[in-house]
Amino acid sequence: MALGLALGLAAYRVSQGGSLAKFIRLDQQDNVAILHMNSGAGHALTQGLRRQLLAQLQQIADRPDILGVVLAGPATGGVFSTGLALGELETGAQAPTLMTLCNRVAGFTKPVVAALQGPVLGGGLDLALAAHGRVALQNTHVGCHNSTLGLLPLGGATQRLPALLGAKAALTLLRGEELFPIRHPMLDGLVEEIVNDGLERAAVALVRLWSDHPDLHQTARNRRQGFRDGARFQAEI
Repeated sequence: MALGLALGLAAYRVSQGGSLAKFIRLDQQDNVAILHMNSGAGHALTQGLRRQLLAQLQQIADRPDILGVVLAGPATGGVFSTGLALGELETGAQAPTLMTLCNRVAGFTKPVVAALQGPVLGGGLDLALAAHGRVALQNTHVGCHNSTLGLLPLGGATQRLPALLGAKAALTLLRGEELFPIRHPMLDGLVEEIVNDGLERAAVALVRLWSDHPDLHQTARNRRQGFRDGARFQAEI
């Protein structure tokens, strides 16, 4: 977990206020909003980024011309998010909290798809799980490095991971002992699609599909395949 801690230390130096910095870049493709998150060093979900992301979501909710949202890392590519900065992990996140952000994403009425690439760590995984669906580049790795600091995930991963993957896989991830490649068999069901390139194009296509077919969107939002076999789930705990 040296990678996660190093990124967290770098992110500790990032401004939390965001009064002057712009952490969210809004692009639009085929009537879908693409929100590129870029807080600078460490790719952390800083307080300023969380505040701006919530503001963008509110504006999009009020715009009938936008069909849905893609959450993505910087427009230059590389990383989705490494989660909260180390300073916030140690002292507690300031408002708006990661849980507030994740609940807003999860409850958003329009389709929200996370476009994953690179390391998706801690709070970054929380945010990805709160999205209604996920598309990933083949270089994506996921992990919960919070546990190495003696902390639980702060954005709902403890509930959403078991619902998607079952108890055994969720507990393995939540222990935070390593990063797992997105094609690992244990992660089957975590994402809708894995692509070699064209990540945002695939995410936009999924948003448009769900916008055109609200029944498919609702089914995706309510997926609970990890709970289907109750006896197995209990045995894995």
